[in-house]
Amino acid sequence: MPGPNQMDEDTFAQTYSAAIANVAGTAGASYTSAEQAIINNLVTAVNALNAALKQAGITQQD
Repeated sequence: MPGPNQMDEDTFAQTYSAAIANVAGTAGASYTSAEQAIINNLVTAVNALNAALKQAGITQQD
């Protein structure tokens, strides 16, 4: 299978990596407030990276 954002040699069609789902949810009450902040910030960062990959055409839109 061709890599992300490359042309398929047989069909000359543009190919992409599969769509990646955003991370859903937030850290629950079983974590301390500091741990919740870290987890929630990581969720935000992963979703921002995912959006940037989609915007750049590297992965498919949902």
